[in-house]
Amino acid sequence: MFQGHITVLGRSGSGKTNTAKVLLEELTKKGVPALVLDWAGEYSLKGFARLIPGDGFSIPVFAPSDREDPERVDVIVDLFDAAFRLTQPQLYMLRLAVKRALSSEAKGISDLLEALDEVPIRSYYDNEVKAALVRRLAPLAEGRVSRALEGWTGKGDFLASSSIVDLSVFKSVYAKRLFALLLLKKLYDEALTRGPQDRIVHATLIEEAWNVVPYRRLDAEPTVGERLFAELRKYGECLIAVAQNPSEVAWSIVNNSEVLIIHAMLPREYDVLGLSELRGIALGRGEAVIVERGRARYVRVRRARR
Repeated sequence: MFQGHITVLGRSGSGKTNTAKVLLEELTKKGVPALVLDWAGEYSLKGFARLIPGDGFSIPVFAPSDREDPERVDVIVDLFDAAFRLTQPQLYMLRLAVKRALSSEAKGISDLLEALDEVPIRSYYDNEVKAALVRRLAPLAEGRVSRALEGWTGKGDFLASSSIVDLSVFKSVYAKRLFALLLLKKLYDEALTRGPQDRIVHATLIEEAWNVVPYRRLDAEPTVGERLFAELRKYGECLIAVAQNPSEVAWSIVNNSEVLIIHAMLPREYDVLGLSELRGIALGRGEAVIVERGRARYVRVRRARR
């Protein structure tokens, strides 16, 4: 295990989830704590604490450090954009609301909605934009989602030990995306504090990675998830992205991965990776091709321990 990110690919039933669990076992055996963003609630690993958003575990939308750095306004706006795919007018109005919220020491979504309500309206079109934003944000201020995004109530050292964050408790895919992105932002803040590293000091596995780093056109700006993915490597963070097909995730994710673990895929997906020569390889369940530093080799992955 050398420093760098890992991408695990393969269609349903190919064995990629088992491979992800084996990677986590090997990392933790070497003393590297790991965090799992469990999209569907299917992970259960020995030695891993289970964290339930909204039940004693939450990540605030606004951190104290956000008020000290004006650039954090754009980061927060980008997180909401990545979660909701907002229009340019909605992004502009949301930025105004976030600036107001931070100036009044906001803590959660309710405070953001209050700040949004105070943004002046100059036309009927502005009113429509604001109404659309409220419709998107209001559900985040209710029930479990509200508890999960209101203030910090998790264990302060949750990144120092291995844990699984069960995102399946959220009914809304938007809430799942936003919470996952806020966790990545938390990782980045912690990474900045510890500074650059020359070894792996922490690992994070992102299941259903296309929800956090989705495909984008080459002429489009990279998402905040992509930027965090690229930046975290130099701080000793090993990100493990798990997806069915490379065409579903941003191309930069594969480019920024030191290791590709490829289970059975549709033949055309090998072309996406630039590995057309592998199209004819028939892989059974648990079998994979590992590509690391330009070298490809066949492996049979052992069963993860239960």
